[in-house]
Amino acid sequence: MPLLGKTASSVNIDAVPYLAINPRHSAVIYASGNSMEPRIWNGDSVVIDCARNDFVIDGNIYAIALNGEVFIKRLFKNFDGGITITSDNSDKSQRQNQDRVILHSDMNYLKIIGMAVAISSSKL
Repeated sequence: MPLLGKTASSVNIDAVPYLAINPRHSAVIYASGNSMEPRIWNGDSVVIDCARNDFVIDGNIYAIALNGEVFIKRLFKNFDGGITITSDNSDKSQRQNQDRVILHSDMNYLKIIGMAVAISSSKL
């Protein structure tokens, strides 16, 4: 799911106490595409805590940069020290929905921007 982003100033200051994040280390990213449906829909706003980027909690959703592109994906740790990147969309026939395994030796191509802490849906 490629993304369009906004700066930390886009985070609603009134929501910060409920999210337990520092607004200086946060960002709002707007989802583009359907790879994370049904959890995240095209156009949804995703609040990213950029301070939570030094380790992965299995199954959580993160903003990541891979080979120069930014994505929102679910991450899982591998036994070899690598990461498996997954989409929530079950239609794995579409390339953007297929799981990707990043080997420990290739982790320099992956940057974890931060963990998703809130989603505001554009769906009613």
